[in-house]
Amino acid sequence: MRRKGVSNAMATGLLIAGILIGVTGYYLAAAYQPSTATRTDTTTARFTTTVRTIRLTTITQSTTQTQTTTQPTTFTQRQTTTHTTTQPTTFTQTDTTTRTHIATQTTTTTQSTTQTQTTTQPTTITQSTTQTQTTTQPTTITQSTTTTITTDVSFNFNRINAVGSYGSLMSPLGLLTDYPGSHTIWLADDQGLDYSALLSLYYSTANSTALSLAKQLNSSIAPWGGFCKYWNPALEVIGCYPVDTQVMCGTNQEINVTQGYTVDATVFNSCPGFQYWLFADLLAYHVLLDTHFGNYTGAETEFNELSGMWDGHGFSDQVFQTDSNHTYQSYKLADYVIAWKALADNSATRQFALGYNTTVQNVAAAMSELQSSAGGVWTGYRISNGQMSYGSGISLTNGETTSLFIFAWNG
Repeated sequence: MRRKGVSNAMATGLLIAGILIGVTGYYLAAAYQPSTATRTDTTTARFTTTVRTIRLTTITQSTTQTQTTTQPTTFTQRQTTTHTTTQPTTFTQTDTTTRTHIATQTTTTTQSTTQTQTTTQPTTITQSTTQTQTTTQPTTITQSTTTTITTDVSFNFNRINAVGSYGSLMSPLGLLTDYPGSHTIWLADDQGLDYSALLSLYYSTANSTALSLAKQLNSSIAPWGGFCKYWNPALEVIGCYPVDTQVMCGTNQEINVTQGYTVDATVFNSCPGFQYWLFADLLAYHVLLDTHFGNYTGAETEFNELSGMWDGHGFSDQVFQTDSNHTYQSYKLADYVIAWKALADNSATRQFALGYNTTVQNVAAAMSELQSSAGGVWTGYRISNGQMSYGSGISLTNGETTSLFIFAWNG
C-alpha cells in the first residue's frame, strides 16, 4: 500500500512536473517570440533610416559635383559674410544629416538666384532707355521755353475790372480824363492808348461795355484831329510812327478849355541835343522806333541800356534819382515789357531778346502787384525795407498807365 501510494505520488509528481514544464515552455516561447519581433522592428527601422541617409547623401554629392569643385570654398565664404545670422539657427534646430542636406540645397538655390539677377540687371535695354531720355529732354524743354517766351508775359491782371476803370474816366465830352474825378483831358497820348486798350479788352473778353466806350471815344476824337494828330512817342505802341528816327522832345500845351474841362497835349518837335537815354520810357520808345525802321543794332544797344536801369524793384532813371521820395513810375515797367516783346517777335533780334528773359519775368512780377481793386493801375510805388507800397497816399490810377499794362499783358 505504501509503494502504491509512493508510485501514485511519484506519478502525480511527474504529472505536475510535466505540466509545469509545459507551462514554462509555453511562457518561454511566448517571451522569445516578442523579443524576436522587437529586434526585427528595430532592425527594420534602422535599415530604413540608413537608406534615407544614403539617399540624402547621394543627392548632396550629385549636386556638388554638378555645380563646381570650388563650391565648398564658395559656400564657406557666403556662410561667413551673408548667412552668419541665419544659418547657425538652422543648424542648431536640425540633425546632422539633414543640416548637411539643407545647407547644400540652400547654397545651390541662393547661388542660382544670384546669378540670374546679376545677369539681368546690367542689361543694355536699361542703359539705352536712359540715354534716349537724356538726349530728348533738353531739346523738348528748349523748344517749349522758346515758344512761351516769344508769345506771352504773365502777370496778374483783372481785365473785367479794368473795363470798369475806364468807365470812371469818361467825361461829358466823350473823351477820357487823366484820372477819376479829374477835369484835365490829354489828347496825346491818353485818348489813342485808351481807345486801343478798350478794343483789346473787348477782343479778349467780349465785354460789351469795353466796345461801347471805345466807340464813343472814337467818335468824340474826330473834332480834335484824330488820335495821332499830336504825335507822342508813346503812340508807337499802337502803330503811330514818325517818318524818321530823329531825336525829338516834347512840351505840354493847352489846346482848349470847354465845359469845365481843360484839353491838353504833349507836342513833340525835333530836338537833336536831347539826351533821351536818361529816361527809361523814352529809351523803350526808341527801341520800338529803331526796330520799326530796321536799325536792329541800335535797338539792341538801347534795350541793353534800358535793362541796366532795372535795379531789382523798378527803373532807376533820372526821374527816379531826382525824386526826393524815390517813387518808381509804374508805366515804365510796361514800357520795358512792350519793347522786349517787339524784339522777341522779330526774327532779327529774337535771340538777343531771349537773353533778357529773367529780367522780363522779374519786371512782370512787380506789375502783378499794381492793379487797384477798382481796376486801374497805380501810377507809382515805393520800396521800403524790401517791401512794395502803393495806393492813394503815394499815387493815383490813370488811363495811360492802365492801357500800357494791357498792351504788355495782351499785346
